[in-house]
Amino acid sequence: MLTRLAFLMLSLFVLSACDDGVKTIDSCGDDIRDPSEACDGPDLGGADCTTAGFYTGTLACGADCRFDTGGCAGRCGDNILDDVEQCEGNSTGANTCQTLGYTSGQLNCDPLSCTFDTSGCVGGCGDGSRQGDEQCDDGNTESDDGCSPGCLIEEGWTCSGNPSFCITDCGDGNIVGDETCDGTNLDGESCETRGFYTGSLACNQCSFDETDCSGTCGDGILDNAFGEECDGAELGGALCSDLGLTGSGLVCDGSCRLDASACTRWVSVSCGTSHTCALDSAGSLWCWGASLPAGVEPTEPPPLDNIMVPVLINLGMPVDQVVTGGLHTCAILSNQSLWCWGGNTDFQLGAGILDAATRTPQPVSGLGSGVSAVAAGTAHTCAIASGQVYCWGAAGNGQIGNGTTVTAQLPQSISLPGAAPTTLSTGASHTCVVNASGNLFCWGGSFNGQLGLSTTEDQLSPSQVASIDSIQQIYSGYIHTCALKLDGTIWCWGSNFHGQLGNGTTVDSWMPIQVSSMGTAVLGGAAPRYNHNCFIKGDQTAWCWGLNQYGQLGNGTGGGGGYLKSAVPVAVSTLSGVISIGAGENHSCAVLSDGTLWCWGSNQYGQLGNPTVLTDTNLPVQVVGE
Repeated sequence: MLTRLAFLMLSLFVLSACDDGVKTIDSCGDDIRDPSEACDGPDLGGADCTTAGFYTGTLACGADCRFDTGGCAGRCGDNILDDVEQCEGNSTGANTCQTLGYTSGQLNCDPLSCTFDTSGCVGGCGDGSRQGDEQCDDGNTESDDGCSPGCLIEEGWTCSGNPSFCITDCGDGNIVGDETCDGTNLDGESCETRGFYTGSLACNQCSFDETDCSGTCGDGILDNAFGEECDGAELGGALCSDLGLTGSGLVCDGSCRLDASACTRWVSVSCGTSHTCALDSAGSLWCWGASLPAGVEPTEPPPLDNIMVPVLINLGMPVDQVVTGGLHTCAILSNQSLWCWGGNTDFQLGAGILDAATRTPQPVSGLGSGVSAVAAGTAHTCAIASGQVYCWGAAGNGQIGNGTTVTAQLPQSISLPGAAPTTLSTGASHTCVVNASGNLFCWGGSFNGQLGLSTTEDQLSPSQVASIDSIQQIYSGYIHTCALKLDGTIWCWGSNFHGQLGNGTTVDSWMPIQVSSMGTAVLGGAAPRYNHNCFIKGDQTAWCWGLNQYGQLGNGTGGGGGYLKSAVPVAVSTLSGVISIGAGENHSCAVLSDGTLWCWGSNQYGQLGNPTVLTDTNLPVQVVGE
């Protein structure tokens, strides 16, 4: 008995251990859609009549939890032609192969999609065969070729043949196909819109007739009345010089405007006592103004007076640098040789000959072909050649720097301590040199403190100006000196009677003082020939100060011979993009970035270079070309 009881308990334990899962029992009608149910009450699982294959209606759930489509209506295959169907069963409505554009055949209905099955239709619009009610059929379905994609003749065309060939109806007023016009219909065009200046446009055989049109850019006829500056090779006599440039590269562009891009442009300028010289981009040298010093007869004919326009100085090769002295001019050629001409009363030409003046350029003796810099004073000249300073000419104040006051007929070597010389300048009777370390050495006349040495005693040999350093360029005026430092500031010293030191006073200074209001971005300046200075700011505007007796400051004031002056820099009017500037005795000039050259101030000797300007001017005027 106990054995049987134990067996029963063991069996129940085993059965219990083998059936420990959770049972799930479907229950249709509990509004919960179970996995085996399509729906349950309102829960349709996202289904509707369209998912059930009908077109419209309301899908419901039956008591057996299956979809009830009784509220749905319309479906492909119910033999009822609905609006959304092309066909149904054997019904294609009123449509046939012919109504669909085919010529014949049997139109059927696809039983699965209730759409037309045209596989039994034959021919149609676009098959290249005009049939039935087709007006044309050219075998394609493009528009604007005479026969439309619907096989209708398009407006303005005539079609014939089978397949159809269509041509335009020229004369019907409609512009179609290759027609540019039709009758009086010019499509808004005129002689003017077609590039002519005047005339009446006509239409001939549906193409523009320009016979009565006249004048156009490119016809080789210069029509000034219609704004042409030129036309083809016809430049109307214009030259590069008319634009203030040099050379012969002026041409006419495609819009009948003068194109000066191939003209030669001015690149630098130097102003002397009464003459001006400038270089162009081809390395050609041009000079104008006083041909020879007043009262001095040339050694060779013909005698010349003032030259009002630039004339070419032919030195046989391009020129790298030109400087103008009191009455003479010197140029460094492309082979680094130095040539001088003009006034020679004190051997300042360096040729070892003593003539009052000569128009013939003379090679400076003994310098060879290593000249890198030159400066021309009133009656003496200095140069740097092969790293050595040389001076020659008048020496009454020791400006030659060789320890004497004896006029030097030929270049004299000047010894300087320290680094190699890089740049130099000459005044009326003094000379200054800057070396590669930015140190300054000066010698010669010091009667107004122009040497910057805190003394008015002349110096017969170079002395270092210890009160200023870090110099990149030096400029010597008549009896004053200015320096451009590496930091872009300008400093001046010496005579200040006309405010040429630019510090707002007229008090001389033996020591360098900074020029007011020029800032720290000065690009360069002019070696002043007399009592005014001109420099270029970092924004490429020009600024001048000092004597303004003839309008040489260029700001619209001064002139008339009165001793007007400005002790602070004033902006030169109307100029921008200045790249080179020069200051003569009583005139100034500047080259702009567009290659033009402008001058202002005294014009007594034609040094402004414009023959239409016969008087002094206190505003810049453009220098004419060759």
